[in-house]
Amino acid sequence: MRAARTLGCDLAYMGTRFIATHESMADPRYKDMLVASSADDIVLTRAFTGLQTNMLRPSIVAAGLDPDSLPERGASRSARTSTSEHVKADPPAGATFGASATRRLVS
Repeated sequence: MRAARTLGCDLAYMGTRFIATHESMADPRYKDMLVASSADDIVLTRAFTGLQTNMLRPSIVAAGLDPDSLPERGASRSARTSTSEHVKADPPAGATFGASATRRLVS
């Protein structure tokens, strides 16, 4: 945060670091996943939002998807399931999708 202020930024945030705190109301399984994950678990994908987004590999796997065979955003359901037999049509209830693993500075 000090660097952001020094650079003259009007806004800085770093939410992921605080998700695993005692005060956070995030699901304990999600907190455990964040703590256990490393930089090697970050997957950059457009599959969920259409924009390049950092997601955590364990979260994608927990949703029943194969992180190495994610469809591009906007592909039809039949195209997704025919191009990758690892992708399930609907993630299981309660599945949690990723978290940003980066700090962002906005000037």
